[in-house]
Amino acid sequence: KGVELYVKRDVGEKLSWWFSYSLSEVRDDIKSLYYFSEGVTVNYNEEFYFPYDQLHTMYLDLNYRFNTKWQFNVAWQYHTGWPFTGVSLVQRDIGDQTVFYLEADDPWRSKHDPFKRLDLRLNRKFFMSKGTITAFIEVINVTGAENIRNYEYVLVDNDGVLSIEKHTEKWFGTLPSFGIAYDYTF
Repeated sequence: KGVELYVKRDVGEKLSWWFSYSLSEVRDDIKSLYYFSEGVTVNYNEEFYFPYDQLHTMYLDLNYRFNTKWQFNVAWQYHTGWPFTGVSLVQRDIGDQTVFYLEADDPWRSKHDPFKRLDLRLNRKFFMSKGTITAFIEVINVTGAENIRNYEYVLVDNDGVLSIEKHTEKWFGTLPSFGIAYDYTF
């Protein structure tokens, strides 16, 4: 559920922009979860955040047309961090043995840091008798923001002292790209 605001404006022949903001919440009603590796079912009977819940989301897009052939674009996006499930190190005594293992926290209770990205793009159009060729060069994530995608947890034994190592998987950093598209006219 949520609400979205969207504003678009053309400023003369050369400049156009649009902005959107959404306030939303995505919840999932979980009755139980089956943990395959342990062969255990855990009953919850409650609502949890959905993995792609993002409370605040904003986009800003600016286009500048130098002329009919050249266009420059700046695109910015931001959203609050997605939920994830953390883990804890558990120690359990079973008879005369002590067992250590990783146990999942409540599903999707923790949140990643906010996601942010700034992209730049330059287009050049070539008008042909039977269509238009558009060539572009762009840089995605110009600022090199280190957006977190996921975590992986590993149980580590350092000379008998157990701990959790949290490995961070990130979205790509700064990524240049280019391409060509042909719009054929019949």
